[in-house]
Amino acid sequence: MKEMFTEVIMSIKNILLKTLLEIKILVTGLWKH
Repeated sequence: MKEMFTEVIMSIKNILLKTLLEIKILVTGLWKH
């Protein structure tokens, strides 16, 4: 049970990191225009 919980947290962290990276890229792209 705990292992599954850890995996869920890890995947959520990965999704958040990817989203943050995409937002950063978007903001940087807008900034350069």
